[in-house]
Parts: sequence; C-alpha cells; structure tokens
Amino acid sequence: KFNADAALARKMASLLDTNHREITVYADDAARETPAIIKMLDDPLSNPTIVPTYLLCRLASGYVKSCLSGDGGDELFGGYNRYLYDLRVEIAGKNILLKNIVKNILFLKSREEARKFMSKIGVMGKPLARYYLWVAALRGDIRKKMLSDALREDNFTGADSVMEKYIGCPASSDFRDKMMYADIKTWLPDESLNRIDRMSMANSLEVRVPFLDHRLVEFASGIDVKYKVGLFATKYILKKALNGILPGEILSRRKAGFITPASMWLRTTLKNSLLATINDGSEFPQDIFNRDFIKEIAEKHISGKGYFLKELWAYYTFMMWRREYMK
Repeated sequence: KFNADAALARKMASLLDTNHREITVYADDAARETPAIIKMLDDPLSNPTIVPTYLLCRLASGYVKSCLSGDGGDELFGGYNRYLYDLRVEIAGKNILLKNIVKNILFLKSREEARKFMSKIGVMGKPLARYYLWVAALRGDIRKKMLSDALREDNFTGADSVMEKYIGCPASSDFRDKMMYADIKTWLPDESLNRIDRMSMANSLEVRVPFLDHRLVEFASGIDVKYKVGLFATKYILKKALNGILPGEILSRRKAGFITPASMWLRTTLKNSLLATINDGSEFPQDIFNRDFIKEIAEKHISGKGYFLKELWAYYTFMMWRREYMK
C-alpha cells in the first residue's frame, strides 16, 4: 500500500513517452532527514508525507526547475473518500431499516465497527461535529489526555467559529458541497499547498497547480455535486471528461492516499529520537503535555500493542519544531 502509485506511474510515463525516474524511501532515510525537514517547515505541520515529498522534490530539482502538481483536484471535483462515505452514512441514517441492516452487518465484523457507524449517524444533524468526524487528526478524548492538566481545561474551541463559517457558507443544501468548500478554505492551503510549497522551495523547485487556475475553480464550483460524488464514485465528471484519454484502469481505480510507513519508522529508526524527547526531563514541556500518557502510548505503539501514529507524529513534529524554534 506504500507504493500504490508506482506501477501506474510507470505506465503513464510510458503512455506519455516521458522520462520516468523513481526514488525509494527507506526507514534510514526517515531517521536521517526528518529533523531537518521539520525545521524547513517553519511551523509544526504534522504529516509524515513531508519526508517523501521533500525527497521527491530533491530528486526532481536535479533535472528540472518547475513541476506540476495535482493539488486541488480532490477538493474541486469530490475526490476524497470522505465525501463518498458521508453520503453513504447520510442515506443510511435516513432509513431505519437500512440503518439497522448496516449496523448488524458491521456488528458481525466487530462491536467497535458497529459503534463507530452509529456514532457517525449520531452527528449527521450537527454540521461542525459531522465535518470534524471526517477530518480531525486527533479525537477529542485522546487530545485531552495528551495535554497537561492546565491545557486540558481549555476546550480549544477557538477554531470552531472559523470552521462554522466555512461549513455554513455555501448556499447548497448538500453537505458534500459544504465539506468541499471547507476543505478548499482550510485543508488545501494550510496542509496540502503549505507542505508542497515548503518542501519544493527547500530544494529550489517551483511547483505549479493547474487545477487551481481561478477560471477552473470557478467553473468547478458551479457544477452540481451529484456530478462529482455518488454512492460508488468520486470525481465522477472529471473521470468522464478524461474517458478515452487516460487508461481505464487509472480512471476506475479507487482513491489511494499518499501513505508512508511512518508507523514502522516510529517503531524502528525514529524510536530512539522519539523516546529521547519524552525521557529528557530538561526538554519535555510539562506545561504542554502529559508525560505519562505520551510515554504510555509510545510504549504501546513501539511494542505493537497499539496504534498511535497520528498522536505520536503530531507530538514528535511539535517537539522537533520546538527544539529548533523555541529554545
């Protein structure tokens, strides 16, 4: 799953008759490069894909001075799986029989899966909670446990007023439209574009984003969401437009995120660096984090008894950033 695009990239390069080059990122690369990469970010952006993004930009800068990126395509044309999943949950929630059937099927898989499904049904009428359900990096209960006693009392609702404005802004009654608009105003500039801009500029590489030409953005914003997201399809109209131009196996494949084996990195080559930030009494910010809980989830993750990649990467990123900019 970490190289989901590699074979298709080779195929597209052959189809377009372009010069194709590849780079393989190993765990040792992550251990060697991550602290310096976090420094280049200027702010603690918690996404482990910064590592392969930086290394890819470094490779490209040896051959070209400008690249094209597909950023914006998912937000404009409904490419993220969360849009599709939200539609499915909404439909199930409106039909008692269907809701019970889905719940029982999931219960056969696991009690936890059924519980998660019902919790999603429960927030369908709460726009902000519904949006956070799909995009929040850390669950509220976990986040509070990670923080110090002093910070735990703060509900961190300062962003809510901003997000409520974006979620409530589009006139469309379809919640997928509202999600896409909020993503365009937050996730796209604050995460995706921020990440690629910092990593490319660190390598003197210019990355341009054709999907974000203002004329295309305006055109896409006027397309009814039913032509973008369906029960079994994302980016529907964009794929239709490219039918006969791109190979069928590319147009029909499921959305695959840019995934890294960062979970394994934290268990191996980054383990000592992670544990050092926790165990160093002079460095650990007890006014910010709850050391006992951070240590607990780190030990569980490293031993394989738990999975806390998002929590630990957010913590580790902050600590590396803090070491550079706040000491």
